[in-house]
Amino acid sequence: CLWPGGGYGDLIVEQTREICRTFDVDGLFYDICPVRPNYAPAVKREMVDAGVDVSDPVAVQRYALGVWAKFTQRCRDVLFERHPAATIYFNGNSAWNTPEVMLQRQTHFELEHMPSVWGGGYDHFPMRVRALQRYGKPLIAMSGKFHTMWGEFGGYKHPQAMRLEAAGMAMHGCRASFGDQLHPTGAIDSATYRNLAVAYEYAEALEPYIDHALPASDLAILRPP
Repeated sequence: CLWPGGGYGDLIVEQTREICRTFDVDGLFYDICPVRPNYAPAVKREMVDAGVDVSDPVAVQRYALGVWAKFTQRCRDVLFERHPAATIYFNGNSAWNTPEVMLQRQTHFELEHMPSVWGGGYDHFPMRVRALQRYGKPLIAMSGKFHTMWGEFGGYKHPQAMRLEAAGMAMHGCRASFGDQLHPTGAIDSATYRNLAVAYEYAEALEPYIDHALPASDLAILRPP
């Protein structure tokens, strides 16, 4: 998670501008963008200059949110100036505790949720997706072939587990995305894609029944912070 203020933020914005100027962009995905307090020496100097009490965690978090909000808006402005129909997503900002301004920065929500990898298990995804459905934005559910951790090599989630996840994605009105990580040799692992095919074949079979479907449930979810 790198700080999007100062020179680094300017660099990412300029890279975004170069990409949008060079290619016919239909969407941008910025990874690892959680809004977190930053106590790095340079950032502390920024906060002091801005009159922020660095000993107050609430004030520091508020400052971080302001920096992220400004950065994400700059990226949006650059993208939409040339590609107004494109999508944009800042990963790490689609949870219960995501600030409202960051939720509004997204054209859609991508739920990076791999039950065999991240905490929460299979019961976590339905609550999270239901909480985000109220915004009326397109939803993409992300899982992966990974059995124990993100980006592992040599581990295989059982194909029926991925089929179950594809069913859950479809049931909650989400598009399906299953990830792999290319081995450093650059060789495609055929076993991985045989397993992923099980999930995607099932998702494809469901498409006629779920295209443009809307959730019929009317539920309230109470969750501790």
